[in-house]
This record gives sequence, C-alpha cells and structure tokens, in this order.
Amino acid sequence: MRRVNINQYLGTINQVLDSTQEKSTEMDPYFNIFRSALNDHKEVEADDYEATEEIFADGIQQYQQNLDKLTHATAPVQLIGIHKMLIAHYRDFVEGCVAMNDSIDFKNHQVNQEKFDEAEKAQEDAMDKVNRSVQKIIRGLHLR
Repeated sequence: MRRVNINQYLGTINQVLDSTQEKSTEMDPYFNIFRSALNDHKEVEADDYEATEEIFADGIQQYQQNLDKLTHATAPVQLIGIHKMLIAHYRDFVEGCVAMNDSIDFKNHQVNQEKFDEAEKAQEDAMDKVNRSVQKIIRGLHLR
C-alpha cells in the first residue's frame, strides 16, 4: 500500500477552499443584486440577469471542478470517513448553487423566491458542514 502524502492532501483541500472563497467573493455582488431585489420587492435590471447568468455558470463550473479535486484526493487512512463526509458536504454546496441558479429564469427575467431562499439556506448549511469537516481533518492530523 502506498503511503499518502499528507502535505499534498492538505494542499488539495486548501486549494479547494481558496478557490471556493475567491469564486464566492466574485459572485457575491451578483447574488446581492437578487437578494436585495427580493427583499425590497423590486425588479432586477435586464443587464443584471445577463451578467449574473454568466458569472453563476462560471462559478458552478469552478465548484464542480473543486468537487472533482476533492473526490480524487487521497486521504490518509485514518481520515477516509471524514474525507467522504467532506466530499458529501461539498457536493451539497454545489447542488445548492445549481438550485439557486435554477431558481432564476434568466430568459424571462423572473425569480422563484421560495426556491432561491431554499437554495441560499442549503448553501449556507452545506458550507458550515464543509468547514466543520475540515476542522475534524485538521484535528485528526493533530495539526492544531
């Protein structure tokens, strides 16, 4: 059996988390346009639909690539269970992002607020679980 390179494993997790944070920061202003409009019962400008469609699609693609990196990362044997939970939670996060994107009808300039809200909650819950899983991994490697 091949020995797992812990630094490589942690590097992959770090890359995924950094990439997720960067992409989330990039997408946040577009999300806020819709969140504010829904909260204030206002219309979203047509140009904002177009820009958001592009940035959300790019974000989902990046998140799916991150999920693929996590799926193919080799975890130390003592962390396999936690690693599988990390993958599941990150997958839930990606599915929440897809659901949010699907809640927006970019062509007809409409938003299903109930689905948008549910997707936002799903993303938040999943990311909280991702963060807890990463903390467990760090504790499992006695790095704290």
